[in-house]
Amino acid sequence: MALAGLLWISLLHFRKEKKMQQVLIGDWRLREKCLQWEREIRTRGLDPGAGLARLRSIDSSPDKRCAGRYLTWTSDILVSSELFHRGDWSVRCALYHELGHAIFRLEHTESGIMSEEIPSEEYLEQNWNQLLKDYLNQCYDKRLESL
Repeated sequence: MALAGLLWISLLHFRKEKKMQQVLIGDWRLREKCLQWEREIRTRGLDPGAGLARLRSIDSSPDKRCAGRYLTWTSDILVSSELFHRGDWSVRCALYHELGHAIFRLEHTESGIMSEEIPSEEYLEQNWNQLLKDYLNQCYDKRLESL
């Protein structure tokens, strides 16, 4: 019985230590943005490890109907490849949005990174620092959801 308990504690510890580098990232264009997200989250004092353990993969998709999706039944994040034509800020916004759902179980908001519509590329570029600050505060408020 004690051995089973020790194994369980070891598994919990491993889950908490998962890093973005251990998540399968299918599209190389998303890799650096994923690592940047993790740096920004950790800089805010958050540990996404257990939430990352739930995540199987991150990839692009030819789907034009939506900018991104978090597929809860497969634990995959898909970002529309159409966004790469729109611009880097749009890709980052969609990726951060879906990671917010997947890791911190964030809900949609009226505006910002977690809004249902991605703002224009120009708006994102000009306001990214404030948008990111608001987003990181939302993640911080839901930090227990990542456990």
